[in-house]
Amino acid sequence: MDARQKYISELKSFLAPLTAEERTDALDFYNEYIEDAGYDNYQQIIKELGNPR
Repeated sequence: MDARQKYISELKSFLAPLTAEERTDALDFYNEYIEDAGYDNYQQIIKELGNPR
């Protein structure tokens, strides 16, 4: 599992209270943000976006 997948997976678990559509929108946004920024390690993602919690 790469850093982006790890972050998105953790974030997904904390977004459970949202509706399926809201959760999908948020996950798509963060997934694209991380990919476009080119972050290749988990610490870079945490530094920029904060803890997924």
